[in-house]
Parts: sequence; C-alpha cells; structure tokens
Amino acid sequence: MVELQPDDARRFEAFTGRNVDRPLAILVDGQVVGLANIFEPLPGAFHISDRFMQQELDELLRKLSR
Repeated sequence: MVELQPDDARRFEAFTGRNVDRPLAILVDGQVVGLANIFEPLPGAFHISDRFMQQELDELLRKLSR
C-alpha cells in the first residue's frame, strides 16, 4: 500500500483525476522504474497492481522508499 501525506494526497488525486485513461511513469532519480495506467483518480492511499510480478513490485517499492 502506498500512503501519501495529506497535501501530497490532494494534489495526486487531482492530477490522476485529470489524467484518467492515460499512462503514469514512476521515476526514481530521474529514471523511469515503472509504468502504470490511471483507471480512476487515486486517493491518498492506494495499491499498485497490474501485471507486476511480486518481485518486480517489491523492487519498485524498495526504490520508492529511498
């Protein structure tokens, strides 16, 4: 589960709401480490799921938590 701080959560939900049915790149240190499709506005706490293998998801979350 990804949880954002309240101000960040509001901005992220507004951003994802404006970009439904578009791709979202996940960057760490300026490098794309994952891609996802936005299906609906994402609130301050959400799950990342799709065709990720568990190992790929664990690696992505490790990179995001640096």
